[in-house]
Amino acid sequence: MIARQIALLLLGLIAATATLSAQAEFRVYTEHPRLFLEPARLKRLVRGVERETPRWLRLADLLAAEAPMPEAAVAQALAFRVAQDEQRGRRAVEQMLLRAQAGTLGEPGVLRQAALVFDWCYDLLNDEERATLAAAMGAQAELQAQLAGTELGRVRDALLASVALAGDWEGAEPAIGSFLQKQWKEDLVPLLAAGELTDHGEDLIALLEISHAVRRNLERDLWQDVPLVFRSLPDVRILQYTDQTMETDEGRVRLRVLPETDAPEREAMLGRIAEMMLVAYDSNARPFQFLQGWLRNDSLTLTGLTGALYEFLWINPYLPGLSPSSGLLVGHDPVRGRIFARQGWEEGDLWLGYWDERLRLNAGGEQMEVSAADKQAPLLFPGVTVVLPQMNTKMDVEIRESEAAVFPTVYMIGLKEGRGYNLRVQKGDWKLVTAERGGILRIRNTAEKGSTQVDFSKKVRVQIRPTLEPPPGRGKPSLL
Repeated sequence: MIARQIALLLLGLIAATATLSAQAEFRVYTEHPRLFLEPARLKRLVRGVERETPRWLRLADLLAAEAPMPEAAVAQALAFRVAQDEQRGRRAVEQMLLRAQAGTLGEPGVLRQAALVFDWCYDLLNDEERATLAAAMGAQAELQAQLAGTELGRVRDALLASVALAGDWEGAEPAIGSFLQKQWKEDLVPLLAAGELTDHGEDLIALLEISHAVRRNLERDLWQDVPLVFRSLPDVRILQYTDQTMETDEGRVRLRVLPETDAPEREAMLGRIAEMMLVAYDSNARPFQFLQGWLRNDSLTLTGLTGALYEFLWINPYLPGLSPSSGLLVGHDPVRGRIFARQGWEEGDLWLGYWDERLRLNAGGEQMEVSAADKQAPLLFPGVTVVLPQMNTKMDVEIRESEAAVFPTVYMIGLKEGRGYNLRVQKGDWKLVTAERGGILRIRNTAEKGSTQVDFSKKVRVQIRPTLEPPPGRGKPSLL
């Protein structure tokens, strides 16, 4: 009997220890500020104020002029944190207190603003103000988390509020745990893996704000759960831009072909902000260095009521970056089934875009959409050939000699996603392969031992035949 009681006691202790361990996993130990102002960035921003950099002066001018900024409270809170402007910090706090008392923290984006003000102006809050805001924000965070589903804006607002309130609201850690264990794993990761949630600037910004907050305060890199999604983003985003620009209230902006929207100027602004946040998350990998080089064109700096705040907050003017014209010409997005390519960076150079299983070309300002029935000849880019086969039962294509690369890649596009194909290059063996996302088949000339080496400086013959039935599994995309 005693032995049984001891065993039960030990089991109880083990269960309690496991529970405490699980809770500790979601505990926030960082000091305020916790959101987006980690020490290195905060130090750089303070130095920007001291040196009176153009981006800080633009933001300071907007604040001094009482400009009707959509997120004035956030800008004021940032001015307190980087310039020790207590008057502006108090104004930000008072705005959020009025919101809390009026019960309007649930309006779109307001809870996020409250989280940033609470976090950045934490030192200005007295006990009563801190308790008032914590109660109102905590209640709203619970509600937004319940309503969110996969709506990234609501998910982000609830998470930022929970991180900011840790230690002041007892529901903070359970809310963070629920996000990481349920919303992120069960709802968002599958959508990201399917190629969703990253096209629209507003969604991507919310996703990146979540990523920054979790990595800073929980030491967890959410990108590792879907690494290919984020690794392929920079190159394909840059190559989606056309040569066209537009003058807007936020300044001159570049236009992208995706997403197709009725408000291209707003999407361009949000897209630039998202790109600054991508670089801030990973400035070491080569694709992100190209993205930083792309962002460093001062004539495209956002100067308006929304963009000026985020230009100052996110871009690092001391990070040099790489110019895309020095090497970035082709981008393949295997997650979303897309290819973008340029033959060069001069105005009028051939540009190719393949998405939604459709091929678009732009040369010299003339745009066209090409189908298999048009019998488009293989298109040669540095290191890459793109083939749109006219195919019913079989196809033979000859790729003319290319001086562009030694080991190029051939992309067959417009195939049936998940369909099996028999493929042979030159007189090599037939191999069973499977079309990837978007109906893309990737043929790479590798230097691996045992691989067939093909001399692309001469004419190359590719034969492809669809199988009668889809294969049971995916074939290897590296074929040569």
